[in-house]
Amino acid sequence: MTDPTPQPRPEEEPNPVGEVFEQLTTAERLVVVGAALVAGLSWLVGDVLFNEYQVAEVGWLLAVGTLVGVYSYFKAAQAPWHSLYPWIVAVAAIAVGLLGLQAFFEDFRAYSRNDITWLFRLGFYAGAGLMAAGGLQLVRTRR
Repeated sequence: MTDPTPQPRPEEEPNPVGEVFEQLTTAERLVVVGAALVAGLSWLVGDVLFNEYQVAEVGWLLAVGTLVGVYSYFKAAQAPWHSLYPWIVAVAAIAVGLLGLQAFFEDFRAYSRNDITWLFRLGFYAGAGLMAAGGLQLVRTRR
């Protein structure tokens, strides 16, 4: 016969990424989601599957740097660059947005209807656009 009393659940491990995400403003969330799209799509889909948009690209480096910067701003000890955090994130996000816009126009000219990588590129453009929108919101709120 089984014991009908419920067993206590073990304590869940804290999720540091989730904790950081909860502290973000809407603009910062746009930047982080966009950066995750750009970094993830550039590496996983672009580089691994299609051998395009290599990891060494400036947009990928800025997206990963933004993710690391946001995480370390909320989780690391106070650093001298923390006072410049909103501007660093905003400039990186707007730069990736501009790089995404440039890539869009270059890819649009060379568009091929049979090219499956077009779907991946749309995700890259969406991520770059989200980063730019979040960066512009950060600039507006920090004046």
